[in-house]
Amino acid sequence: MSNGCVNPIGIAPDLSFLLYKNKSSFAMLFCIGLLLLYCTKLEFVNKYLGNNIREHSNGETTIKYFYDNLQENGLYLLDEPENSLSPKRQLELAEVIYEHVNHLGCQMIISTHSPFMLAIKGALIYDLDNNVKVSKWTELEGVRAYYDFFMEHEGEFS
Repeated sequence: MSNGCVNPIGIAPDLSFLLYKNKSSFAMLFCIGLLLLYCTKLEFVNKYLGNNIREHSNGETTIKYFYDNLQENGLYLLDEPENSLSPKRQLELAEVIYEHVNHLGCQMIISTHSPFMLAIKGALIYDLDNNVKVSKWTELEGVRAYYDFFMEHEGEFS
């Protein structure tokens, strides 16, 4: 059964049964990875993220995706989930992540440069740029760059 996505030799798996019937986070990540091998981005978005995708900005769609798909006791691997989000939306996503981890038993492994994601209360942060050590978010080079920038321009805020 074709899902509308084709690979270079014209064969595509229909993984929707796994995505919708199997609630396992691993199964979902596995299926998404396989689908991305077979689908163009547009095909994937249209099939799995909904028909009203054009009614929302990329950031709104990202937030909606997290509200609609995070489940209790899930394990999630997130690669820069803040990428398309405004600072206000990054704070909102950080709160969603905090609530799911602290009240719904979720675990998150997040690759990020966002001070908003890094500042999530209770986060254990591994600095991969510094011999893989546990660090405070305020000690990270990227966060320090933001801090230095805003301190340099402190007089412009009133």
